[in-house]
Amino acid sequence: MSRLDHSWQRTDFERWFDVHPFLPDGERVLVVGRQQPGRRTVALVALDREGGLVILEAADGPTGRGAVGTALEHLAHYEGATVEALQDEEGGAPALHEAFQSTFGVEPPALTSRRRVLLVAPSHGTWAAVCARYLARHLQGDITIRLLKASRSCGRFVLEDYDPPPLQRAATLTATFAVSAEGRLFYVLEPGRMPVVWSVGRIRDRDGAIVFKAKPPRRTLRVARWPMMPVGHPDQVDMSGTGTIWMRRDRTDRVARVIGSVRAAARDSTGTSHVVFASFRQDRFRAFRMRAAEDFFRRWVPGDRSLPGWDAIALEAERQASARKSAGQAASALQA
Repeated sequence: MSRLDHSWQRTDFERWFDVHPFLPDGERVLVVGRQQPGRRTVALVALDREGGLVILEAADGPTGRGAVGTALEHLAHYEGATVEALQDEEGGAPALHEAFQSTFGVEPPALTSRRRVLLVAPSHGTWAAVCARYLARHLQGDITIRLLKASRSCGRFVLEDYDPPPLQRAATLTATFAVSAEGRLFYVLEPGRMPVVWSVGRIRDRDGAIVFKAKPPRRTLRVARWPMMPVGHPDQVDMSGTGTIWMRRDRTDRVARVIGSVRAAARDSTGTSHVVFASFRQDRFRAFRMRAAEDFFRRWVPGDRSLPGWDAIALEAERQASARKSAGQAASALQA
């Protein structure tokens, strides 16, 4: 089987579809126009044999927040459109008439109310997937929206339907990775009624890489109260050391409980792996830390101490963050 390439340029797909204007089920369509809403996206406007409009919005990276909005703009633009309007907009009556007759062997019919929107991309971001799934369930009549994943193989594109998993309440998830609608990656450390999650980082729209800051946020561990979409184990994250206890070689009062390791995307740096951990001093939680793996294992050794569980750490981190916020507000009030 040929290896599929999940990265491609928008212009590559555009040229290929001009020559192979077929939908995944083999249906032939006629491309009658194109719009370019963004540098990395193109909207191909096509007609089917019965006179319905097919709008293929193709992006050469993961679909982001703007994908569904742009699709709705296109639907609004062509609301109430006619064949005559398309002829005027896309090159004149003779050209469209001849192309339709040559493609389908019949005279172009009147434009119907059917509208099909296909979002085509190597992958789809959570926000776009959630919205598209919702619209697909609730759109009525002749308007439909679908997500298609496009991959290259031997110079051609392979299109397949993508049915994203639904958002689930965090309380229903077991130890797994999940993405919020805003595109942030979490790992469920403590399942149950009050699930504790590790906020790993943000999913970058253009390539799906995990982006994280050198200094972990104060709410690195949180009690999740929002729905998320389960995803597979990302290559950048290693959970093999999760929960292990470590002690500083030079400071026996310093203890760490490892949350996990995350590797920087190769294009951002050298792909260095970083250990994320909860830091304790005299068995009291102090802060969340991140250290390059090489530095961490040079300074820390395996230990055996009884430390609070993930839920207690998350609640203490939340208490500290709230206290800092209140102190900051009080200081601002005094200065005013």
